[in-house]
Amino acid sequence: IMKNLTYATCLVLFMLSVVSCGNTTAQSVSRVSSTPFVVDSTLQIKNIQDLRIIEHSLYLTYDYVGGYGHQMLCSYDIDYNNTLLKFRKTFFREENNYYSIFAPVSFWDNNGNMYVVERDQPYINIISNDTILRTSKALMSNNARTPYEMVLEAKQAFYKSPDEYYFIGRQPMSGIQAIYHSDNHNSQPIVTEIRKLIFDERYPSWILNHGKFSYNHKKKMGVYAFQMFPAIQIYDFINSLDKTVIVAIESFDYTTISEADVWEANPIQFKDISTTDNYIYALYWGLKASDMDKKHSDGTAETKVVKCDWQGNILETYVINKRLQAFCVSDDDKRIIAYDGNDFLLINL
Repeated sequence: IMKNLTYATCLVLFMLSVVSCGNTTAQSVSRVSSTPFVVDSTLQIKNIQDLRIIEHSLYLTYDYVGGYGHQMLCSYDIDYNNTLLKFRKTFFREENNYYSIFAPVSFWDNNGNMYVVERDQPYINIISNDTILRTSKALMSNNARTPYEMVLEAKQAFYKSPDEYYFIGRQPMSGIQAIYHSDNHNSQPIVTEIRKLIFDERYPSWILNHGKFSYNHKKKMGVYAFQMFPAIQIYDFINSLDKTVIVAIESFDYTTISEADVWEANPIQFKDISTTDNYIYALYWGLKASDMDKKHSDGTAETKVVKCDWQGNILETYVINKRLQAFCVSDDDKRIIAYDGNDFLLINL
């Protein structure tokens, strides 16, 4: 178990046939149906990096077929009554099909204002009425004071307050990955480490601890879902609490995890995560990508969405007979929009 816990951590290990957390057992396992959206403009999606519902709009960042690492950020208007997605905008497209940002990382403040940074040049852009304002401040700039050598890269970013942000970054090579706090109040930005993202200290590499983070503005808490380990971690950024909850998993031996061809050689545990003010939703696979793709091809694919509260209690598991690759939950906890590699799907909860 990880030592020297600085912030409150709830480590939840899942075996979804026996879904429990401490003294709380999920009594409800529900099979839910999905309805494909009608989309007025289809995209050549290779892989979705981020999917998010903001009011009545859907924002997605995705790798496209033949893009060679170039990622697109676009939005759709959502018509729930007619299960329709109406294409609205592709961001950062200039004249002659030139894009001013190659790998966008988008995030929002608690008032719905949109920010975008370039993944490896993380200067902060403010988006207002589709107008882009580039600021002189960055999540992590070349002159930022950092706790140790870091790669100039921001995989995810989150707004804390004006001039203060959280982001996911890492050390060079196979170093550690962590949650960082960026303070831009003064002329020299300061980056501090908030929490290392390591499931097991014997396997500290960011590659093996790859996953997805989400931040709760209201509760000032964060949650991280590991892709290679069947675990999520919940962090309280305000209160100094140490809480670790572990449920044994007989069918999972993480000592067999290989760093070589990591995403092809190992089962994918948690594929994605989405949060609201009240709940955490984690998308569970438990299969290698090749095995899931085969099930998708023969129509037998099945994924699970695990619903927890922010104390780490598992409340419900939703079973969907689709290969969900990315998903997001509406703020009212009533709807999921997901992507299965072919269609965008609406799931009513």
